[in-house]
Amino acid sequence: YHPENQWWLAMNLEPPTKMDFWGNELLAVDNRFNLVMTNRQDSNISFPYGRCVQLKKPLPSLQENIAVDKNKLVIWYVSDCNTRRTIPRSTFVNELTKYIPVDAYGRCANPDPCKRKENCVKEYVSHYKFELALENSLCNEYITEKFWKTLQRGTLPSVLGPKIEDYNRVAPPNSFIHVDNFTSVEKLANYMKFLDSDDDAYNSYFKWRETYKVHQFKEFNESICKLCEVAH
Repeated sequence: YHPENQWWLAMNLEPPTKMDFWGNELLAVDNRFNLVMTNRQDSNISFPYGRCVQLKKPLPSLQENIAVDKNKLVIWYVSDCNTRRTIPRSTFVNELTKYIPVDAYGRCANPDPCKRKENCVKEYVSHYKFELALENSLCNEYITEKFWKTLQRGTLPSVLGPKIEDYNRVAPPNSFIHVDNFTSVEKLANYMKFLDSDDDAYNSYFKWRETYKVHQFKEFNESICKLCEVAH
């Protein structure tokens, strides 16, 4: 039952590939929904997983060598084991491990020594130079907390997900490595090896921290405020 003067909002942060009931068919039935609220920018109300904000005043130039205490190479946290719905992330990681070591943790890999406690994870990950931020679905603008958490943890994300333009639109400049920039997994691994051997090149991926800050969606309420504005 849909009261004549009541507005309905369809809200979802999961990709269409994981939501069988989510689609145009649902939204079109009896025009039951007036607004859509998703992570996509073309939603009536956009509710992204994270956001990049430019600082009003740039911080002093970072002179520290971020690579100095990072004595491990690549880490990957994975929790979604449902390969029927997801892109072949394990296949990609298995190929990558042919050329460089990758430490994998989570429900689909080795037991998480931090048991998902973020402060512990941040400290544990800080010893790695790269963290894999591999999305479980290739959908437009579907960039989840995997990416934003990696930026906040101070590692360099290697991303697999939507097209690079989607990342460039929302991410700090020169803050990630996109696998689509490489014609093979081996060439991606070779580039990681290069960055591992060249601290200046590696540190260049963190210059954005002088002028930008990133937030996860739990840390800001602009989207909820926008919803309230629409409702009233």
